[in-house]
Amino acid sequence: MKHSLIKTCMRCMRRDPLISILLIVLMAAAIFLAVIPPLILARFIDDLTIHQTFTVPTVLLYFGSIAAAGICEAGKNALIADFGQKITHALRTEMSEKLNVLPSSHYVSMASGETVSLFTNDIDTIASLFDEGIISMIVDLGTLISILGVVLVKSKGLFLLLLILLPFLYFVTRVLQKKMYQANMANRRAVAKSTQLIPETIHNILALRIYQKQKWMEDKYDRTIGESFAAVNQANFCDAIYSPIILTTSACAVAVMMCLSAGNETARSFFGMSAGTAVALIAYISSVFAPLESIGMEIQNIQSAAASISRVESFLNLPEKSEQCAIIDRTDNAVDINHIYFRYAPDEKEIFHDYSLHIKQGDMVTFVGRTGAGKSTLFKLILGMYQPEQGSVHIFGQCPYDISEEKKRMVYGAVEQDFRLIHGTIRQQITLDNPAVTDEMVWHALTTAQLKDTVASFPKGLDTICTSEIFSQGQFQLLSIARAIVCDPKLLLLDEITANLDANTEQIVFQALKEASQDRTVISISHRLYQANGGTEIEIS
Repeated sequence: MKHSLIKTCMRCMRRDPLISILLIVLMAAAIFLAVIPPLILARFIDDLTIHQTFTVPTVLLYFGSIAAAGICEAGKNALIADFGQKITHALRTEMSEKLNVLPSSHYVSMASGETVSLFTNDIDTIASLFDEGIISMIVDLGTLISILGVVLVKSKGLFLLLLILLPFLYFVTRVLQKKMYQANMANRRAVAKSTQLIPETIHNILALRIYQKQKWMEDKYDRTIGESFAAVNQANFCDAIYSPIILTTSACAVAVMMCLSAGNETARSFFGMSAGTAVALIAYISSVFAPLESIGMEIQNIQSAAASISRVESFLNLPEKSEQCAIIDRTDNAVDINHIYFRYAPDEKEIFHDYSLHIKQGDMVTFVGRTGAGKSTLFKLILGMYQPEQGSVHIFGQCPYDISEEKKRMVYGAVEQDFRLIHGTIRQQITLDNPAVTDEMVWHALTTAQLKDTVASFPKGLDTICTSEIFSQGQFQLLSIARAIVCDPKLLLLDEITANLDANTEQIVFQALKEASQDRTVISISHRLYQANGGTEIEIS
């Protein structure tokens, strides 16, 4: 089902209909009260000029209508902000859920900075669509139409004058809208690039310093900042010239109206104004152009939000990973790979062509082969991170991408070359906040990984905040083993886990792996691990 922001808005309105109804009522009241004060003021002025008197109720009604308009405006703005927060919260929730169902190939083709920009910059911009954008624009348009209706009744001449001016203003508005939309799209792209460059620089800082390439990254970052600066300047320029155009046109309209009203009898009759009506119409002229000025100020928010909506909707409508796969009812194998064909992209080299592999339960298998032969790719296929173009992959008779999130850690565990540290305690590093994992299971995993004594020596034990300083590189690999085996999986996958370790640390890790491999099927990419623990060596070529 195709996603759209309108559907998200409708769902939020159905969840909380009272706020939606109250917002609509306040919007209608704000439009109505925008035309009332000048009419009351006109009556007050006419009473003074014609009857040389005025009534206290008229004065009270005038100030009361202004106060009521202010209260409606404040209530409307508060509800708009609340409604906008509900929409953005719903969007962030949908986007988080979308991340879990995207195929792994998406993360290969899309830079992480671009995804971060969607969750931060684009969602914040969409929030401004409600705070200072489309809802306020609807009220302004309603106010404009209401004022024009009153002007038509009071002065056909002024109404005709406004009809002559409005097409010109509409043309100016449309031209500036297009230019600001293009500028904001360019700014969004530049922000996404710069967001990606910061973590890329931090991640590669050592290599950049070794090869003296800091200036190269600085130049890349400066170019993206320059692109963003130029786009923002173009949008700001269009926004800046709009208000003076509106104000100048308003002043000219008032001057023309007053000059024609002071002319011959026919002109005075056509403009049909008493003193009170003249004051009211001058107020209405300002009121007519004020919404247009506000619309001009809101155009930038609306157009910027439109660009962000397009990007967010494109993300939410990305194809999801397929979940259709036949189940093998009975098998003695831990892994069954049957006649698979795979490449990362249609225009890239084929990695597997009609490839098959069967690994029995309880076997210890090591993949060997030249760099780029497909060892890590085969791991990813077994884990369900990618799907073959043809053929099938099964783990214990099930498609890996069909295994539910709750059961995955009981089926397989994976130890990578580097430990993936998350913010949190040692317990959270292992459990990944899975409530089904008890402290008893955590301590058992740490014992198997030969890290129990180290963790127990910390004053807070499992509640110790885990940082990169409290463990050595080898101990982090032991922690990674504990994370992989804590749910007692039947299959353990090891991806070059000793590649960055010295010989002494490597032996400690080997000993921990020997304990962790008991009664499990183990698949590894490590020739040294094969030499240490034996098993079956399979060459990937």
